[in-house]
Amino acid sequence: MANFSQVCLTEQQQMMYGTPLEYNLQRYVYPAIAVFGILGNGLNLTVLLNRSMRSRANTFLAVLAFADIIFLSLLFPNILANYSFFTFNYYFRYFYFHTKVHLLSLANWCSAVAIWCVIAVCSDRLVGIRDPLYARASWDWWKLPAVIFSIVTVAGVLTFYQHFEYYCLVRSYCHETQLYSRCLPVYSDTLVICGKASNFILFCLGSRHFRLRLIALTQRKVHRRIESLTGNLFKNSINRSIVDRRQSCPTKKSSVVGQPQPRHLSTADIFHPLIKGRREFPTY
Repeated sequence: MANFSQVCLTEQQQMMYGTPLEYNLQRYVYPAIAVFGILGNGLNLTVLLNRSMRSRANTFLAVLAFADIIFLSLLFPNILANYSFFTFNYYFRYFYFHTKVHLLSLANWCSAVAIWCVIAVCSDRLVGIRDPLYARASWDWWKLPAVIFSIVTVAGVLTFYQHFEYYCLVRSYCHETQLYSRCLPVYSDTLVICGKASNFILFCLGSRHFRLRLIALTQRKVHRRIESLTGNLFKNSINRSIVDRRQSCPTKKSSVVGQPQPRHLSTADIFHPLIKGRREFPTY
């Protein structure tokens, strides 16, 4: 095994960004978005959590604000990794390399919770428009916490696999003063296959029109296959009967008439009948 502790990496090799565009976005644009988002959602919470503003929709919006704040906070390690003070810091690199996969998974979890909270708000408003009495009715005390708990739990279960999706290798260089990491997919092929199968089962088979078309196409293929097999069997039986009939009939001897062999006659033989006064010709 090679001894990598004697190898020292350059500053360019220790950079943790992909392309120059990604570097500029994470260094200048994302920090402003994260700070503005955290402050804005904090201001929203001061309004939504007021006693006079409590409702089903505002409760979902408050959960949405909490999820956005946590999501933006989890992005800060990725943002700080593009600044030289943190890029070449041994302890920050150690923390970042061992936690970046889990931080991204938690960020995706918060993003999923925020999306489902938006869907819950839209659904509540839609039902209120179709049924005005529903908008004024109040839920039991346990229903709203149960819905929020279900959203958070289901989103966490659906994104939990991302904690184990990649395996990050961390190696020390330059007398254990530099760290470098590379993340490799663990079950990428399996996850892709499961995702494709789930999409087919949920969306394709869930459509009645698709099921009817699939059944009709399958029946057509089966009928064609049966007809081809039946035709081949019938053709083989006819050929076999013809062969058997030919073998049962006696063979006939064929008489072949040979070509007449020419006779070589002399001039005297040809004109001899004319000399005698007879019109006779030699027979061949």
